[in-house]
Amino acid sequence: MKDCECECKTKIPATDSRGRPRRFVKGHEKRHKLNTNEQIPCGCGCGKIIDSVDKRNRPKKYSWGHAGRKSVKEVFCACGCKKKFTKKIDSTQIYIKNHHNKNAGFKKGYTPWNKGKNWIPPNIDEFIEGGKETRYKKGQLSKEKHHNWKGGITPVHVQIRNSEEGKNWRKAVFERDNYTCVKCGERGGSLVADHKKAFYKYPGLRFELSNGRTLCEKCNHESTYKLKEWKNS
Repeated sequence: MKDCECECKTKIPATDSRGRPRRFVKGHEKRHKLNTNEQIPCGCGCGKIIDSVDKRNRPKKYSWGHAGRKSVKEVFCACGCKKKFTKKIDSTQIYIKNHHNKNAGFKKGYTPWNKGKNWIPPNIDEFIEGGKETRYKKGQLSKEKHHNWKGGITPVHVQIRNSEEGKNWRKAVFERDNYTCVKCGERGGSLVADHKKAFYKYPGLRFELSNGRTLCEKCNHESTYKLKEWKNS
């Protein structure tokens, strides 16, 4: 038996099973290169002197418990107030908090170059009136008057719902129900003006106030897709 050459003091046979001489415990071949009595400063910057390797001959950079530590130092504020503050070594901070504006801005008594100057043109009223004349009015570019008109591809039911009459009916339903869902009682939010009688079955009742009711999105989804009340109307 002999000691492992990496100085871990582990006893090993002098030869392996094939009669070849052994020098290290399996996996310790590279450890002998790390054996040294060299001492180095702790990597956190605290100034403490430590061994370059630990007890298991692994390279060491920090003192115990200092691996996540970042040392600090005291420096003078760069604004000239002659006050010191503490900062981390790797920090780029040079000012105390709120001191960075002390050297900026205008000094007391400074007169800005544009004080008293009026930048509104003298003929501003002409510009405003001219803009009113050239501004497009409602309906001026609708349907055939617009260059991108495609002959009316919007579905008829969408046109009906988005018409002025449809918008007024929807508003009247909400106001009558005080913007409150008639099923769950929720007020406000995303509301839907629902038709009691199906929209496509009864064209004559589409804008009848008594045929409308206010529903929240959740109740409207349940009524339309789960209960399918429109089928029985």
